[in-house]
Amino acid sequence: MVEMHDKSPSTDKEALLVNYIVTGSNGTDHDIDIPSKGRVFDDDDEIYNFYKEYAKKIGFPVHRRARKRNDDGCLRCVSFGCARGGKHRRKVVNPRGSMETGCGAYITCRRRQGDGKWVMSVVSLEHNHKCDPEDVKLYKCFEPVCSSAQKQRRIELNCGGLTVKKKAKIAVKNEGVGCAEMGAERNAVGEGRRLRIGKGDVEALLKFFAKMNGENAGFYWQAEFDEENYLKNVFWADGMSRAAYKEFGDVVSFDTKYLVDKYDLPLVAFVGVNHHGQTILLGCGLVSSEDTEAFVWLFTEWLMCMSGKPPKAIITDHAKAIENAIEIVFPQTRHRWCLWNVMKKLPDEFGKHDKCLDITSDMKAAVYDTQSSDEFEQLWHWMLVEYGLQDNQWLKDLFEERSRWVPCYLKDTFWAGMSTTQRNEGSNMFFDGYMNARSSIKQFAEQYEVVLRKKVEKEKLADDTSSQKTIPLVTTYPMEKQIQKWYTNSKFKEFQVELLAMLYCNFTKIEKTPTHMIYNIQEDVYIEDFCKKMTFHVTYNEEECDVQCTCQKFTFDGIQCRHSLSVLCHNGIRKLPDKYILRWWRKDVIRAHTRVKVGFSCWTNDDATKRYHDLCTKFAELAALAANDETLYQDIVNWLDCKKKELQQTVIKAK
Repeated sequence: MVEMHDKSPSTDKEALLVNYIVTGSNGTDHDIDIPSKGRVFDDDDEIYNFYKEYAKKIGFPVHRRARKRNDDGCLRCVSFGCARGGKHRRKVVNPRGSMETGCGAYITCRRRQGDGKWVMSVVSLEHNHKCDPEDVKLYKCFEPVCSSAQKQRRIELNCGGLTVKKKAKIAVKNEGVGCAEMGAERNAVGEGRRLRIGKGDVEALLKFFAKMNGENAGFYWQAEFDEENYLKNVFWADGMSRAAYKEFGDVVSFDTKYLVDKYDLPLVAFVGVNHHGQTILLGCGLVSSEDTEAFVWLFTEWLMCMSGKPPKAIITDHAKAIENAIEIVFPQTRHRWCLWNVMKKLPDEFGKHDKCLDITSDMKAAVYDTQSSDEFEQLWHWMLVEYGLQDNQWLKDLFEERSRWVPCYLKDTFWAGMSTTQRNEGSNMFFDGYMNARSSIKQFAEQYEVVLRKKVEKEKLADDTSSQKTIPLVTTYPMEKQIQKWYTNSKFKEFQVELLAMLYCNFTKIEKTPTHMIYNIQEDVYIEDFCKKMTFHVTYNEEECDVQCTCQKFTFDGIQCRHSLSVLCHNGIRKLPDKYILRWWRKDVIRAHTRVKVGFSCWTNDDATKRYHDLCTKFAELAALAANDETLYQDIVNWLDCKKKELQQTVIKAK
């Protein structure tokens, strides 16, 4: 039993703070039992359960702070507090995220002599961080103990996407269909330009679209048929993909892996990267052939689905049909080939040459180590002469299209961190582990929701981790703390790599002009035991605090390079100018796609998502009423603009 006392919280400030956290105001009462001095408990477990229940309603994690004993070993004092108390230690090598913010909220109880009951003696309710009851599901201290049945259910829910090969074997065994029969059923390849379809695929596809239409807000799909009403091409995108495109659609990778690698499934996918650098799906398609006409239809449907807004940059494999389609549908979009796809062909082209290893090494040096087009062309022509490759047609074709694949021609464009030195993750990782070379459309439709649920859960977990845990600082530079505050944990780690790499950078020459300074920075680049020295040129304008490096890392992937950071620190710049902090990587931005109602993810269908969906429904009803009257339309627009400004100011103050 808990003895109730009339004593209020230790200070009026603490009481007001609790009310404000719970209600968002200074006076509304809620059914929350607030800790107070003099409160009496029977044992320490009862204290912990009481404080844990209080923390759950307020929205902060709990841990045991201290336990003190008498000389005879009996407990005499216990302390419980916010788990975000304390300060994490700085760790230079492989720093881990931490929730600790130095929060000072805690309670202390002492055992009373005589009856042995516990009395609350110290109460501190003030937190130095945001408390939100909706976040309690993220804290381990509130995790329920799962029964064996619940654990088994979790395994059953997740096993569908883990072992595709086993699932495929089971499916074949149950249906009594051998590999030869499955191949015979896919007769569309030899039947002209028709979609490769197996037994039950069309029914499975229609069932899949009907299910997605019913459960997924904003689901879009289109199909194309030939003159004989045979299915040719299909495209679809769910509501979350369409919303994510508005935020992350400037850079897109068009994945044709399943066509290139000759899978039975003629699948293509539009893939982007989010604020954590994770791949996100922006649309899928099934195509009957790999010609310009099929890709033009697919790109056109995708563009219509995305409100007619083309991407600023797109990455594809090297294919003339895709290149032609992009020039037709996205004439203003910067097109780049996957460099990994180009370089992997070196052994096939020169494997029989007696100097194959030397050619490969020199070609890689020309591609990866050059910083300007003149430097690349000089090394390229030297390589052709050195090995007598002037008449090699493959190299001739590559050189003519060098602006589509050589890094020094591409670094003036933002590519959202999609690397030029290896195959983009979105091109070979999004559906891998859930499909194999013999997966049918029916099997893919069954796996689609599993894949997307996993991706959504991964993004949600990264969002929560970036919000709740802080990667420790490894230097004392103020700009590191600045980026720690604004960027997601994964992108902050990338910034830390550049900050620490300043150790390998040395100033070799400084030139002064009337408008700016030019710094020559030599970097020691270590490749295993071998060290090579590379020189970069950094231009710095003191008046505008503008810095530009010949490596163009910031332009390319949005993270400021070690060479520019060296110059900024050399000139006493403590914090990065706002123009070098990209919205794309920020963790404090509310992304619309995380509020879209989806059927495949239990994680995203929380209270905030439901409120978002309800608001969208009401706004649609309001739009229908006001669209036919100009006066009503203007009144609604003006009201929404005012309300938007009020909400933005509220959010800014809350931060």
